[in-house]
Amino acid sequence: MSDIIDIKMRILPEGYTRSMNHSELALLCFGFLVLFSFVRKAEREKGISLDYRVSEQLKGISIILVIFGHLCANGFIDIPSLKFSGAQGVSIFLILSGFGLTKSYLKNGMNGSFFIKRFKTVLLPYMLVTVSVILLDYITHKNSIPKSVILSSMFGLNMMVDPTMWYISFIFLFYISFYVIFSLNINNLIKLMILVLFSCLIKFNVPSNSSLLNAPYEYSLHAFAFPIGVMIALYSQQLLFFIKNIKVQVFYLAAIALSMLIGFVISYKYIAIEHQTIYTYINLLLALSLIIIVTLLRYAGRESNFLALIGKY
Repeated sequence: MSDIIDIKMRILPEGYTRSMNHSELALLCFGFLVLFSFVRKAEREKGISLDYRVSEQLKGISIILVIFGHLCANGFIDIPSLKFSGAQGVSIFLILSGFGLTKSYLKNGMNGSFFIKRFKTVLLPYMLVTVSVILLDYITHKNSIPKSVILSSMFGLNMMVDPTMWYISFIFLFYISFYVIFSLNINNLIKLMILVLFSCLIKFNVPSNSSLLNAPYEYSLHAFAFPIGVMIALYSQQLLFFIKNIKVQVFYLAAIALSMLIGFVISYKYIAIEHQTIYTYINLLLALSLIIIVTLLRYAGRESNFLALIGKY
């Protein structure tokens, strides 16, 4: 059989392109499923808004990107173009996190339940999953982990159990910074500037695999996503307010999303872990373009219950 394949490879004309493999074909079918899951609602929205329903659908997209990225990176599926999709999904998550926290702050202010809610929705589920992984690993492989490692892993400060959970300590670092900065009695613009300065410190002063918080390179890679979400929450509606005509708003946002998608496609061939600036730029291009597109679809009266269901859970 291998001889036949070798002969075919030698007699095929130069410039021949291979057909899709099973993973790519399955991805194409899944892509059509997601695309056709956007169905028309009873009526259109009155204005353009990144509301809770949009956020759920975007989280669904993020989860799918992260899952496919890890499956590809670990060799379970063969789709090289999705190798970096996990980082793009994380960028969407972080932008939405900054956006959601800021919207909640503008509506309700800063209160004592801030960290209680974060603990219930983020840290507690992570702890339960981590304990399950440790127990399962011990039962199936008899691998025992030192108690000190287990304790630090519970708070996302040790990546021995699961290296992908660098996200926990990273997001809580931004939760703490957000709480401290936005509790100050100063102008929101100054608060945003302080948060961006904090992001710069992470970006340029936390080296890859630093002993500080056991920070991996992802800390630097995603340093600006959260404050971008904060900025969108603070000023997007004010910017749209200057454009009175809703159709013109839609046109400009669609043009921005299309430009970002084109920039993403053109730049993607340069993506590489060792080139963090380009990597960050490409991730944010896709994340922001998808956020705009789903928001515009919501305004047009189309949404995906499939993505919203994934994002909800």
